[in-house]
Amino acid sequence: MLFNVLSDPQALNAIQGKHDILLVFISWLVALAASYAGLDTIKLVRKVTHSLWRSVWLFAGASAMGLGVWSMHFIGMHAYQLDFPVTHAPVATLLSILPAILGSLSAMVVLSRPAPSHHSLWLAGVGLGMGIGAMHYSGMAAMRMPAELYYSLNLFLISLLVAVVLGMASVYVYRLCQQEWGIQRSRRCAFIAALCVSIAVSGMHYVAMQAAWYVPDGRVLVLPMHSHSRWLIYLIGVVAVLTALLTLNRGSAPSAC
Repeated sequence: MLFNVLSDPQALNAIQGKHDILLVFISWLVALAASYAGLDTIKLVRKVTHSLWRSVWLFAGASAMGLGVWSMHFIGMHAYQLDFPVTHAPVATLLSILPAILGSLSAMVVLSRPAPSHHSLWLAGVGLGMGIGAMHYSGMAAMRMPAELYYSLNLFLISLLVAVVLGMASVYVYRLCQQEWGIQRSRRCAFIAALCVSIAVSGMHYVAMQAAWYVPDGRVLVLPMHSHSRWLIYLIGVVAVLTALLTLNRGSAPSAC
């Protein structure tokens, strides 16, 4: 599917969908839980002296956070109801998780340093925001439907701005909380920063969905049975939250490394 950005998609008689509010709320909770789990592992990374284990925990935290960001997007996509059938290319959908993990990793690497510079914090925030944006739009490109997808140029740019600005805010909030409260209250820092991350992810996603317009092309798309089962959506959310909880539980254990 081509990536079409136009100043006025409505001129093509394009249509939009509507959202299931319950799934919107669930998607935000998943993003919050996973972001908190990822950020909370930073305190463990700081305690570990062995470089290999530091890398392992950084990747584990970034994976938990990235999975949550991706799960939020996937649940949010299914919260968006259109008047025609939609399915997703499996490989492209799974690959869209990579930008979310890499963006989360860029932020966690910087935040795990004892005294990161403003320049590195700025880059970490941009990396997190762009990872969120790349995850969303690559996930959208994996949609398969009897319609052409177009984006309103203004809202497309605003969605990226929301992701980057709030990504930077998340990084700076975590750092400022650490300076104020210290490592002893790292969980409070992680939760406040996770609130910012969840708002960044959700805000970017739903602004981007408002930027999306669809022009049905008359094709008949046959979906596999139960392709949009709500139970699958709940399962993805549960897996993301369980991953976050397991990360938190292991991160609370004393490290011998």
